[in-house]
Amino acid sequence: MTSKLTVNEILSEFECVFREITEQRNALLEGFCLNHSIVFFENGYGASIIWFPDAFGEFSHFEVAIIKGELENYELVYDTKITDNVLSTRDPNDLRTIFKQIQELHEK
Repeated sequence: MTSKLTVNEILSEFECVFREITEQRNALLEGFCLNHSIVFFENGYGASIIWFPDAFGEFSHFEVAIIKGELENYELVYDTKITDNVLSTRDPNDLRTIFKQIQELHEK
């Protein structure tokens, strides 16, 4: 069972250059909802976070892609020391660790 921490609560612990959270509904799956958040840190890296609700409406699955750039022009990054793919977790507390690691990335 995950805690009821929200992505926004966790992000509030970090210095962010930009933060945006949106809710999107999937037209193919009526009633299915996912949330998407984009955050950038001062080092130019950021995270694209998508999270999905479980059957009870609580968020139970998070996917985090590392991004680099700016809001209007960013790309997914697959060659960091953190991962070479998208990170997946069911525990929102893991997001703290991931965000801290992204903040500590250095320019190449």
